[in-house]
Amino acid sequence: MYDIELVIDGKKKKFERNYPPTLANITDAMKIQRIEIEMVNSGKSFYTDEQLDEREKRIADFAVRFWKNQFTAEDVLN
Repeated sequence: MYDIELVIDGKKKKFERNYPPTLANITDAMKIQRIEIEMVNSGKSFYTDEQLDEREKRIADFAVRFWKNQFTAEDVLN
């Protein structure tokens, strides 16, 4: 149903998830959306390093939880 392909240790690896998102997954996605809305509505013409770092961390953590810890957040970031 869902798949992601990451390069880990120089090799492409495909990870699959064959069931629908859970409430926890939806909540995680909403947290990322909240961060993005705050960034857009901040009134600034640029984003801070802290905002970008938080967004990146949340997306990586979301992926790890969504695919049930088949890889690490560091794998997603790299």
